[in-house]
Amino acid sequence: MHSICSNWGDITDFADEVEAIRERGAEVVVQAFHWGTVGVLHDPEGNRIELKDALVAAT
Repeated sequence: MHSICSNWGDITDFADEVEAIRERGAEVVVQAFHWGTVGVLHDPEGNRIELKDALVAAT
């Protein structure tokens, strides 16, 4: 099985986007690091997708 990581890049409304994805039934794991916050989820084929908080990334 091949795995592809897709980075959606900077999301300006990170919390709202994570909530909208969760409302559609997907599991999103939010991880905070000293350099910023990311949300990680997987598509139906198992590919990893990452969201990055633009507000944190900009500082």
